[in-house]
Amino acid sequence: GDGRIPLPFILINSKKETVIDCEMAEDKQEIFFNFSAPFEIHDDNETLKRMRMQYCAQASDIRGMVPEGLVEFTSNWHQLAVNAASAATG
Repeated sequence: GDGRIPLPFILINSKKETVIDCEMAEDKQEIFFNFSAPFEIHDDNETLKRMRMQYCAQASDIRGMVPEGLVEFTSNWHQLAVNAASAATG
């Protein structure tokens, strides 16, 4: 692979004994799930934060990660996030 994680995504967590029934609409636009036990849904934002992957290591990496039209916005957001993180850790 190219080292990228496609966004958005969700993770679903349940006991390994859980039976999951999955149906897809004919037009493949909707997928329906039925679970035999409780489950948790984790979105991409929450998952990446738990993995400490919500920031890129270097601002120069941003250009290869987002569409050209978002580079300036993402670079500014990245700098604010880095500043906030370093202020929090003192």
